[in-house]
Amino acid sequence: MKILIDTKENQVKIGSAQIKYTYSNNHLFLHTRDIYCISNDEYELSNTKSDSCLYQLIKDVKIEEIPNNLSISFLNIKNNKTEQPMERVMMPFQVVEFMKHNDNFYVIFSRFLDDYEWESNWTINYYFERLEEVTKDNSEIWVKGEHPTSTYTEEEKWLFMRIDNSILDIKSSLDVALAKLDNIEKKLEESFYGLSDYTKLITKWEKCIDEKSESFWQKLFEEYCWILAQCFSDPNIILQPQAYVGGICIDGKKGNYVDFTYKNAITNSINLIEIKSPITKLVGRKYRNTYMLSSELSGAVNQLIYYKDELQKSYYQNIDESDNKKRYMSNNPKCILIIGNLSKLNVDEKKCFELFRNELRNIIIITFDELLLKVKEMMRLFVKDKRDITLYR
Repeated sequence: MKILIDTKENQVKIGSAQIKYTYSNNHLFLHTRDIYCISNDEYELSNTKSDSCLYQLIKDVKIEEIPNNLSISFLNIKNNKTEQPMERVMMPFQVVEFMKHNDNFYVIFSRFLDDYEWESNWTINYYFERLEEVTKDNSEIWVKGEHPTSTYTEEEKWLFMRIDNSILDIKSSLDVALAKLDNIEKKLEESFYGLSDYTKLITKWEKCIDEKSESFWQKLFEEYCWILAQCFSDPNIILQPQAYVGGICIDGKKGNYVDFTYKNAITNSINLIEIKSPITKLVGRKYRNTYMLSSELSGAVNQLIYYKDELQKSYYQNIDESDNKKRYMSNNPKCILIIGNLSKLNVDEKKCFELFRNELRNIIIITFDELLLKVKEMMRLFVKDKRDITLYR
């Protein structure tokens, strides 16, 4: 099915249907005059049933058979005047437009200036600022500013997508554009709810899940220090990374440093955290009907017990009464060990590991995948709580 423009009769021919078009000086459009526009609001048909929908008429048209400088728009989407899949378009957009220009095909999402549901200028301006931010690295998407046709003004609010030449027809182009729009909506949610850091962290964590360098993980947890605070049931804040706990001899050697110290935000009680790597072995060879613990795990547990002992012995030498931020109390500190991955263990190995760590009195062992799951759950719950603020209608 082809589309032909008849400038003499002011008609666009789509198959057997004749549709009258409007020039670009129509108040609904701010195109340059060489773009011929038709819309679902005020089109007239001949040689076809009057109740035919414009989208049904054009959805199977091949993009290569669409003439240049033609725009087909679907208006008032929020008023349910168009069929699916148009209703998937998120607020504040009310118009979907298909346009062929200079042999490039675009799907454009735009809005009316008299949208009273989004009447606050600062709200809509903030929305489009965030929209520009989350799409800035995509060379096929434009939001205001520079755009490929120069047919829209800077004051208009729109999202401009160039569709790849491999896409065959209008229906496929809309499917692609809506999929991109869904992805953009997720990024916008993260931006609005302040979840961008969560997403970046989770992506980085999963990408480096087999990173064996302990210093890498120490730097990550120092950058996102709130993660380790989730290991405690009471409110904790970071006190000092690479904290000295004692043990320096008279010659200044043999000092002991724990990876992190945290303290209770109310009582100032200090707690210790030691970081190993996700690939550190948790269990060793089989022993009778169970498994031995790995030397890495038992060594790390003993290391933390030793650090706790040194900290308590050196408390009065280490405490700085003059600095409130660094002041702490040593009241039987909690000790947390971040080590290994449970996903590396089979069922029997997990049982052995669980029996061991649950018997420990002063050491809490948390694996990297358990801690990652905590972060993901926090993000999921936060988004769930915010679902009353939605970008959808």
